[in-house]
Amino acid sequence: MGNTLKPHRLFQYAKEHGKGNEFMELAKKAYFIEGKWLNDDDFLVHLATSIGLDETKVKERLSSEAYLDAVRLDQAKAAEIGVQGVLSLLLMNNMASVEHNLLKYLNKY
Repeated sequence: MGNTLKPHRLFQYAKEHGKGNEFMELAKKAYFIEGKWLNDDDFLVHLATSIGLDETKVKERLSSEAYLDAVRLDQAKAAEIGVQGVLSLLLMNNMASVEHNLLKYLNKY
């Protein structure tokens, strides 16, 4: 997967403009379905502008350390509740590892 700091920082920016979920869905689709590299600035600008974010401001955020603190805070919160990777689920404030539950289900049958 590589370093996902840049897309997570842009997610914070998109979230400020009410487009966080939209950005994250496009980023997940690009990575998991289309096999795109999420650490490429040009591609991230393309994703962000495709949902209506301002190109100049997106580029400014990418060339700075904007939203780094917000991403680090999210990472700390995730670690605190047991998130260890992308395939994790939070249900009723309890962490459920999708991988663990899938294996448990498959072993049952």
